[in-house]
Amino acid sequence: MSKKVSLDEKGLLSMLAREFDFSVETLEDRRRTQRIMYVLNSAGFKTGYGFSLGSHPPCPYSDEIIEDLYSIFSNPKKYEKTKECSFNNTAKQKLNEIKTQFLKSVESPRQLELLTSTHYIFNNHYRHESGLFHQFKKNFKKQNPHMQILGSKIKTDELKHAWVQAANLIAYRNYYDNLNSQQ
Repeated sequence: MSKKVSLDEKGLLSMLAREFDFSVETLEDRRRTQRIMYVLNSAGFKTGYGFSLGSHPPCPYSDEIIEDLYSIFSNPKKYEKTKECSFNNTAKQKLNEIKTQFLKSVESPRQLELLTSTHYIFNNHYRHESGLFHQFKKNFKKQNPHMQILGSKIKTDELKHAWVQAANLIAYRNYYDNLNSQQ
């Protein structure tokens, strides 16, 4: 039985780095880490990190995550204690649900970029507007005038799929927030 330990953001990030095989080696690794952390945060898994909209590509970004990961990877002994830690059953269940419902459905870095970008723009800029896709697409274009992700044009079907996934992510978060507020 593991003992209950209180972790700061870096300690939690160290555990998540093992869980999701995070790396800072390449730009693609750092982007993947950012997007997974954003999905976790958006689904209600409290990571302690905030996000803003980066510019190239226009996706959620947190400087602190990458800075903290560099710190963790460059000082492994400092975070060795987190290897003895494990997530409690509630956290394990939530992580598995997020992996299954959101992360396994994105098959490429492009889809992950598009999901997180769409969710961020929808959730932070246009959530209270009409739920019609064509209205969202017009507003998405304001944030991403070239309509590109990772160097190539976004197709309408791709954006529509990401929009549905983003709406599902919001619904998932709302469900758990409502469930927790009733307890």
